[in-house]
Amino acid sequence: MQVAQTQHITDDDAPPPFFFASDIEPRTTSRISPAIAYAADMAPAPAEIRIKLKRGENFVDALKRAGISAADANTAAYAFGKHQDLRRLLPGQEFALTVGWPNQTLFELAAQHTAPDARLLGLEFRADPENRIVLKRTAGGEMAAQKKTVPLTTRIMSIAGRINGSLYMSAKHVGAPDEVIANLADAFSYDVDFQREIFGGDEFEAIFEVKYDDEGELVSTGDILYARLNWRGRSREKGYYRFPGDDGRPDFYDATGQSAKRLLMKTPIDGARLSSGFGTRKHPILGYRRAHKGVDFAAPRGTPIKAAGDGVIVRANRYGSFGNYVKIRHANGYETAYAHLNGFARGMRAGKRVRQGDIIAYVGTTGRSTGPHLHYEVHLRGTAVNPQRLKIDTTGKTLEGSALAAFKEEKARIDAMRMPEETREALYARDERAAQGAL
Repeated sequence: MQVAQTQHITDDDAPPPFFFASDIEPRTTSRISPAIAYAADMAPAPAEIRIKLKRGENFVDALKRAGISAADANTAAYAFGKHQDLRRLLPGQEFALTVGWPNQTLFELAAQHTAPDARLLGLEFRADPENRIVLKRTAGGEMAAQKKTVPLTTRIMSIAGRINGSLYMSAKHVGAPDEVIANLADAFSYDVDFQREIFGGDEFEAIFEVKYDDEGELVSTGDILYARLNWRGRSREKGYYRFPGDDGRPDFYDATGQSAKRLLMKTPIDGARLSSGFGTRKHPILGYRRAHKGVDFAAPRGTPIKAAGDGVIVRANRYGSFGNYVKIRHANGYETAYAHLNGFARGMRAGKRVRQGDIIAYVGTTGRSTGPHLHYEVHLRGTAVNPQRLKIDTTGKTLEGSALAAFKEEKARIDAMRMPEETREALYARDERAAQGAL
């Protein structure tokens, strides 16, 4: 017979009290009932314990903090380490432990002034959304671990809304996760300047995947399948479908199968403010008027900067008044330059090939600079051109033949998931009434 019990500890708790009940140990044997005496003479049931790794703590330390013996903790580390690099464990990651005291009775536990070491019977750890590492003690007393795949359930979500303030806050209002908002912005990064071309009342729509584990917990947000945006006071509108092209890489295509991708992105930085435009200006430090051969984006120090297009880095070093500087050579005679950087992303050096959207550096204020910002230039065959007025054709990637036929099938499938227009209009009206009521 076992007495059921459940014990939990947190990062701030000492090891659990292990059944110190004042009414278990009687003053005289004549006062104890046979049922209580029989139960208290049994070994306690295994306990389920959840612990989180603390900063500066290793796997063995965490188990010992939970009351596991040093011998068991080290044995578990050896078995667990066959499936998980212990050096890559991060603070806050959680372990579910099953512990027991097979050689102790409840009377013996209650009589002890300190909690005895527990025996580790099992451990479970979620390595990533789709995999768990399960450690169990075998019948022979040894510990064995294995990696198990977690079955995930995919569901399709659809959102739509009108912009009130910013795209980010408006999308959050209708339940879009941050990853979806970022993907939505990426889909239109070649068409829209989100800092200057988005107005109140502009509309957005997205269809995306979400994945749940076997316990019903949301573990990941999948890719956007469809994205629609109208902007500039609803004077322009585009919709894009996600589809793997001939090379197998997913990309966004319009309804005709034309790629949304351009040679260069509209802006190589997210969430920045245009602080200085292209052309002649009074230099903020030198004090006289001179040509400004690029545009400046004010942003907090450390903001990531992306490669505006596929290309090869021709320099990544200190460059006079530009401070830390990166220059990339692209196709068709284009080059882009990025100046006043706080630092370079790992591995960025001359000769390295980068893909559009790769993080290449971070906003700083090195060189001749008055504050954190990105100075961004575009050169066409050696001549500086205005990045804000640059009109670059698509990369020429248009689906044809069997790829186009497959795309049309996928487009029809996605269109069937789209929210009906009358439903979208009803949602817009509801949100507008709610906004007016809040005033």
